Amino acid sequence: MASARVGNSVSRKRFFRHTLLLVVLLALCDLAATFFFVRAGVSLVSDHSAAPWEAAVVLFSDFGPYGGLDDDSLRRLNFALDLHRIGHTSVIICSGGARPSRNLNGSTFMKRYLVERGIEEARVIEENRSNHTLGNLEQTREILLRMHVSRAVVVSSPIHLPRLKGLTSCSGTASFFDVTAYDLQQSDPPIAWHTVYWQVHHEFAALLASTFFPADLYGALINLIRD
Repeated sequence: MASARVGNSVSRKRFFRHTLLLVVLLALCDLAATFFFVRAGVSLVSDHSAAPWEAAVVLFSDFGPYGGLDDDSLRRLNFALDLHRIGHTSVIICSGGARPSRNLNGSTFMKRYLVERGIEEARVIEENRSNHTLGNLEQTREILLRMHVSRAVVVSSPIHLPRLKGLTSCSGTASFFDVTAYDLQQSDPPIAWHTVYWQVHHEFAALLASTFFPADLYGALINLIRD
């Protein structure tokens, strides 16, 4: 009996030790993957050698917890403001955030934000029909073609750029859109690294979904989640 108890105790200790080791290894792999995902996003940021662009397209991120815009939408808008102020674009298109079931549209909040900060209202255009990245690109391209714009830059977050770049390639808009993003270390408002970590995992899940689901099914899933 005593030897059996000792054997069980040793087995339990070995099991917990192996489990702890596995958890640590998975955590390290997760952190390494997060680091490389961030590096991949940062590497895709435009060096602005193509500037000035005829238009900048700012992608909506989400609504804030108390209404209005979330911090990542503000980071994108403030970066677009900087581009406008240094003469890298004269027109800004606010794209996305359509929530018809809630009678909300993120593009309206975005336009108001830019106009309140001094951009002439006629130079800020709303794209208010889309609610996901592929829809942003498709709907915005239609607007830009009607404006006879041949080249524009899409403003988003660095973490979003790998998926965004992939979607421009898959949708045949890579020759039409450059992509750029705010600086993670100088963003306004500042971004915490735990937020970057969450963004990476959100983007990875979205990348898998958009890769393996047909476009119509993916769009329907997004509508279900966001409405």
